Amino acid sequence: MPDFVPEMLFIVLIGFAAGLVIYFVRHFIERKKTKTLKLEAWKIGRKVPFFLDEEFLINLEPGKISMEAIKSEYGEPHELIKQPGYVIYSYIFKNAMVYFGASSERKRMHWVTVNSIDEKHSIRCPLSPASENDLSMLGEATIDKGLTNSAINSNTAVINDKNYSALQVKFPNHPVKHLTYTYIVFDKIIQAEHFEEFIDLRIDQICITANGNFYSVIPPLT
Repeated sequence: MPDFVPEMLFIVLIGFAAGLVIYFVRHFIERKKTKTLKLEAWKIGRKVPFFLDEEFLINLEPGKISMEAIKSEYGEPHELIKQPGYVIYSYIFKNAMVYFGASSERKRMHWVTVNSIDEKHSIRCPLSPASENDLSMLGEATIDKGLTNSAINSNTAVINDKNYSALQVKFPNHPVKHLTYTYIVFDKIIQAEHFEEFIDLRIDQICITANGNFYSVIPPLT
């Protein structure tokens, strides 16, 4: 065997090994890039939302956003629920279920109901118009005395249903927004007569509306 053959084989092996290294490095980079793009696509604002931004409620003001803008942000709804006088756009994300409500004309979004379904990426939301800088974790937050104290000077309503209980509070005197918040409780169904009976109960869903007394409840996952 000529003396140069082992050297040739060594060079070939080195080239082959280098090629494998380059292949795996490129493959790793492409996979990471693809994963990053998918994660970005899940975020709010893309045509195919999958992972809802945990603080999306901060800049979402009922009564001032068109339904076209909602569909532009989130794509087509998972389900369209038509009722006399209004329609609900139902969306299912990885970490939340959301109802966007509009009048029959479907021009503006008048209310939004949110139900967190992922504890690790739970929706963080204000519990009143005055608490936008003090967000609470939906599914962990409770109705505290501070909230009910705010309700003393507001219009309140207690809602009793066989499947849930709800406390509805209007905040008409807030200097910026005139909204109604409905706090929906599934964990402990009570036949309440007064809003103070809701103190320390966990808020499972929240509905924020600019449409008077209206609210919607998302059926819990079974």
